[in-house]
Amino acid sequence: SAIGVATSTTPTGPWQASPTPVVAPRRSGPGCSFAWTYDPDVVRDDNGSRYLYYGSYGGGMFVQRLSADGLRVSGGATLVGARERYEGAEVVHHDGMWYLFASSTDCCAGPLTGYSIFVGGANSPEGPFLDRLGSDMEAARAGGTPRVPQEGGRWLGAGHNPVFAAAAG
Repeated sequence: SAIGVATSTTPTGPWQASPTPVVAPRRSGPGCSFAWTYDPDVVRDDNGSRYLYYGSYGGGMFVQRLSADGLRVSGGATLVGARERYEGAEVVHHDGMWYLFASSTDCCAGPLTGYSIFVGGANSPEGPFLDRLGSDMEAARAGGTPRVPQEGGRWLGAGHNPVFAAAAG
């Protein structure tokens, strides 16, 4: 898996795919073992710098700065979500803090799924993202404050979320 980009001069296209991926496939072991490189999310800080979040259970969740044109990553990747734990990064900047929302557990087990949303906050878009108890979301032990857990059948499989501001703020 990899992350690519396509560009256009208008929102309706036509679109032109970049000849090289923004994030190329990443080996995670011997042979044909690759880290899961998907679920991208892009954010921009107050200075105009952009950051790309990606990854999943198979290898961990990472953040990397994007080039000014957004067509490639620059610098090294920083682990922000524990390996074998999270997927579906959604990062928001609110009141001077950065919040990483991520999903965890089995997404596809029907009413037994347990698929929930967790969150950690940071002073920087590159983390570390800490839960309300101070546990780092990239640590091997469980970290991340549950935000939308299973709720007696009311919420089932609430993971893989978008975050947005409501009209009332």
